[in-house]
Amino acid sequence: MAAAAQPLSPREQSLSVLGNQLLQAHISPRGSLRGFGEFGGGQQVEVVPPRFVMAEKGDLAKGRARWEETKAWRASGGIDTILSTPHPKFDLIKSIYPHCFHMRSKEGLCVYYEKPGMIDFKRMKDLGVTIEELLQHRIFLLEYQFTYLEPDELAKAVTVIDVGGMKSLTSVGDFIKRVMEVTSKHYPDRARYIYILNVGWTFNAMWSMVSKVIDPVTRDKIHICRGNAVAAELLSTIDSDSLPAEYGGTCPVAFGDSDEEHALYGHVKRLNGQI
Repeated sequence: MAAAAQPLSPREQSLSVLGNQLLQAHISPRGSLRGFGEFGGGQQVEVVPPRFVMAEKGDLAKGRARWEETKAWRASGGIDTILSTPHPKFDLIKSIYPHCFHMRSKEGLCVYYEKPGMIDFKRMKDLGVTIEELLQHRIFLLEYQFTYLEPDELAKAVTVIDVGGMKSLTSVGDFIKRVMEVTSKHYPDRARYIYILNVGWTFNAMWSMVSKVIDPVTRDKIHICRGNAVAAELLSTIDSDSLPAEYGGTCPVAFGDSDEEHALYGHVKRLNGQI
């Protein structure tokens, strides 16, 4: 039996109530979101996803401005069609960058693991994979996650970032910084917890660079774990039979062999015309 989920903080409780009020107030009878905010000249204001308003502590004007920036980013980067666009370097990136969706948390949330410290940047260069393609791949996964694995507008997720084995502080730090910048800016209020594991002496230098681009709301959800604290922290959120053995759990499913990963591979194979 799963242990009781950890209670939400007072701020999370208030934002959850706000988000549900916003969502319920602006769902059409058919279940789709409709625009909310001011109405003028007979025109309906375009929908602002509740998460953007929640991330700005209920300030609709700031939430709308933030959403406009995200819309422009999505348009310029082709994000709205990324899940229907072939991903020919998917397998290459998987071979040099250990990461996967693996089981669920005690609250039933999707758990995503990544090991940026183990990225083989030399092989990556030899294979012709650029840092931009690596970042685009991470965005592809975010879109997949919140379209298929956690489709609810207010859904959150647990992310586990293992920086052990880091050989290239500059390359790894730059990649993590860019990912954090994208998620903080364009996927607000999606994090339930973010665990950063196996940090070494080089971490402080990297963290001083990365933390500057993380918004305070996201930063408050980050847990930096060292040594014996790794298993204890993760087991507070993930049941032992869902946590990989390398992190102190007893999950019988191999890393990268979860149902979520099989579904992801199936999606990519269909995109690439392999099935």
